[in-house]
Amino acid sequence: MELHEVREKIKSAGVIGAGGAGFPTHMKFADGIDTVVVNAAECEPLLYTDFTILQRHLDQVAEGAQAVRAALGAERAVLGVKIHTAEKLGLKDGQPLGGRFSVKTMPNAYPMGDEIVLIYQTLGRVVPPGHLPSSVGVVVINVETAYNVANSLKGIPVTRKWITIGGDVPKPAVYRVPINCDVRAVLEAAGVKIPEGDVVIDGGPAMGNIINPNFSVVTKKTKALVVLPADIPAVAYKLADVHRLMVRTPSACCQCFHCTEICPRHL
Repeated sequence: MELHEVREKIKSAGVIGAGGAGFPTHMKFADGIDTVVVNAAECEPLLYTDFTILQRHLDQVAEGAQAVRAALGAERAVLGVKIHTAEKLGLKDGQPLGGRFSVKTMPNAYPMGDEIVLIYQTLGRVVPPGHLPSSVGVVVINVETAYNVANSLKGIPVTRKWITIGGDVPKPAVYRVPINCDVRAVLEAAGVKIPEGDVVIDGGPAMGNIINPNFSVVTKKTKALVVLPADIPAVAYKLADVHRLMVRTPSACCQCFHCTEICPRHL
């Protein structure tokens, strides 16, 4: 299938980045791509969405990755996965997954899921500050995005989302739910009653946002619905007054600039 056909099918099916950013997948395809990296790092604590998809539908993820690779004329596709996840899935570093798609294991560290860090760990390439992965011949897609790409080529649109429901809940699990479904309804269907003093986070504890479950819906970007006590540090920080944080920051910073020098995002 030609690139323009694949791009149109992906666009028509409504495939976007399912890892949280939500960038339209068809717009990532550029000239000069030689490697497709499937991001299976899943760095956020309490999330098992990508792990579950790989556990149940690795063949379909491989199908989507191979389709993107072939359409772009790329030499290879790589599944970037942490060592502990690979072990649970029975995968080994360098293991072929069909065609030109293979496994590349990464350290069990944060933030392997950041695409700049991911590219370095899987391929040894450095994306220059302010540049996109395409500048070093790489396109990165999420596990669920690859899954959705495979569906799109069969004419199946994105109408459902894989999400983890976890945290302070009776039975953490991964579900596939309709997009635009009320968050409150999803939690109730999963047998979750939000404890008094808890909040609901759309995403993981580190990068997710606190939402009101009564007025929020599951979107194509929702990776998880995590219920956590409001008084734990990870949540208290999100609830803290921005002005207070700005006042506090100078007292904890010695202006050494080391954080800037080692930041993978060059912040």
